[in-house]
Amino acid sequence: MAATHTLPLASPGMARICLYGDLQRFVRRIDLRVKTGAEAIRALAMQIPAFRQKLSDG
Repeated sequence: MAATHTLPLASPGMARICLYGDLQRFVRRIDLRVKTGAEAIRALAMQIPAFRQKLSDG
């Protein structure tokens, strides 16, 4: 059996996060290496302080 020497198109653990509505003003689409949705929200809140404030305001 011949071995294939190709790279995967997407890295394992990469997630594309898309924000809609009022949250689009921070970022529309971003790729993050996360395992859960909660981890993605935490990562966005750490990188974008205004995003964290918007989440806490509701």
